[in-house]
Parts: sequence; C-alpha cells; structure tokens
Amino acid sequence: MKKNAIYRHLSLFLLMLLISAAAGCAPNNRLTPRFKSGQKFSRKITLVCDMRMMFPGADHQENEMVLNYQVRDVRNGVATVDVKIDSIKSSMRSLSVQASFDSENPQANSDKSAPASSKTSPAQLQKTKSKTSNPERFCKNFVGLKGTGYSARVDRNGKVLELVDVNERIQRAATGSIVDGSWGGHQVALLLSPNNLRDYVSPASYQALADVDTETDLGKSRLSTEIAETPRAIPVMIQKKFTLKEITSKNNEKLAILPLEIYPVVDEPLPEFAREPEKKRKPEMIIKRVDKGTMGKLVVSLSDGQLVSFEEKFFAEITLVGMEKLTKPSSSDKKTNKTFYMVQKTIERL
Repeated sequence: MKKNAIYRHLSLFLLMLLISAAAGCAPNNRLTPRFKSGQKFSRKITLVCDMRMMFPGADHQENEMVLNYQVRDVRNGVATVDVKIDSIKSSMRSLSVQASFDSENPQANSDKSAPASSKTSPAQLQKTKSKTSNPERFCKNFVGLKGTGYSARVDRNGKVLELVDVNERIQRAATGSIVDGSWGGHQVALLLSPNNLRDYVSPASYQALADVDTETDLGKSRLSTEIAETPRAIPVMIQKKFTLKEITSKNNEKLAILPLEIYPVVDEPLPEFAREPEKKRKPEMIIKRVDKGTMGKLVVSLSDGQLVSFEEKFFAEITLVGMEKLTKPSSSDKKTNKTFYMVQKTIERL
C-alpha cells in the first residue's frame, strides 16, 4: 500500500512538472501575443505618405500618434484591449497649402499658403496666391481626437476578431463622409482606418506567424495576405513574406527579428471591415500596382510575444477611378510619368 501511494504521489508530481514546463516554456518559442489582464503599455505610431509625380510637392502627409493600451480581461483565450489616443501630431504640405496640428500645443496649430518653389509653374503659382489662410480648416479634422478610444478583441494567435466601443469621433473620421479631403480629410481617414486601428493593436502579420517555432524555424519564411492602403484610393490586398532571420538579445530581452518583403497586388476580396461604407464619398483613386521589395521589419519579444516594433514601406502606383484600363502599369524603374504614393508606417513600443 505504501509503495502504491508513493508511486501515485511521484506520478502526480511528474505530471505537474510536465504541465508547468509546457505552460511556462513552450509559449516562449512562439510569436503569438500573450496578453495579461490588467496589463498596460504604450506605443508610438508614425504614418508618412508622399505622392510622387513629375513635379514635387503634390501631397506630403506626416502623422505621429501615441496610444495607451490596457488589457481589460482575457477570457477563453480572447483578450479585450482598450486603446486611448494620448497625443496626435499631423502636418501636410501640398502645392498650395501647408498645415499642422499638435494636440499638445494648440497655439502652434496653423495652416497657410505654401511658398512657391523654383519649380512651381505659373498656373500653380496663381492657384497658390488665390488660397487664403484658414487655420480651422485643416485642424478641425483632428480636434477632439485626443482622449478618445476604442477596444479590440484579440484571439490567442494575435488575430483581431472585432473592434468594439469605438468612439463616435473616431468612427466619423474613419468611416464617415470625407468632407474636406484636400485639407486633411483623406489624411485622418487613413490614419484611423478600420485596418490601421486593428494593426495598432495587433498587426495582421501575427496570424501568419502563429505556428512559427523560434527554436526550429530559423531562416524559414511565412506568407501573409494583408491590406495595402494609400490616401484617396480604394485599398487592395497584397502579400508579405516574413523570414525569421535571427534571435538576438537586448537589455536581457530575447527578440525575434523578421524582415518583410512586399509582394504585388493579389486578386483577393477585401475583408468586410475594409470595404467602403455606402455613406462615405467614393474614393478618387485606385491602386494599380504595388512595387515588390524588401521594405520592412517585425521585431517581437519572446518573453510575452508582444510587438516591439513594426515598420513597412511600400510604393503604390495610383490612377483616377475609371482610368485604370486606359494606361498600363509602369515598370518599377520608369516612374517619371506616373503617379505613386510612398507609404511608410511604423509601430513601436514605448
């Protein structure tokens, strides 16, 4: 009897060790976010868009936003993450307008007619002179966003299942009618698009990396089908290839480094959340092509699977809606007579 009791206790002890090891060690080999109830953190978002044409200065947009996060709860593997805008800075520069907004320095907010450059044509100069300064016109797109927020439900693989409790002010910017597109309307719509709101919590790339084992998959790649967006244009689906290049350490923290390569547009339907609502004014442009190339990197902490930084940059050829069949996509080395948007997005842990 005593021997049987000892064996039972020993078996139970070994079982508990195995369970503990599985729970404590195995997840550290995975690139999946492990949210904990009550967890708090912050991230800085940077989004830069630059239109490239035969002449410079057509449309340049810069945005910087700090977001605060708190994990409300984790139930059955699904985390509810609350997000709040802590600060927002935005600026734009076009042929006729310069404008800026800073939620932390309202006195500095302004917009004004842009000074003419040496390459400004007489017609463009006349248009510039006819513009009048109106500080409220650009800033009204961003006023009231500080302090607003939304929540996201994220599964154990990092997939954002849905956005909930989205503040009405954010909804209006993200999916409402673009009233003043040339003065910041398109800019704020992209910054707060439904796709970007999801990426700010958990980039779509996580879904493709859920089965990666950092101990056995070094040098291996995964493909992720995701959304590509520019100002003014209908979003498209593209592919990104992530390669687990290395595992490194910084400040006693193990990090997985995954460069990303952009692939051209793929013929797949947009997710429902990325489709333009009927009430929203139709986009002016379509994306004809996205250049292929190594243009980004994902860095993930192995201690909790959380995002340390994400950066991507791509070039998208755009054209007016209805004109896409009249011109052929250009090769990547002949852009002089085409119109492109360069889009650069970074998300970094603070």
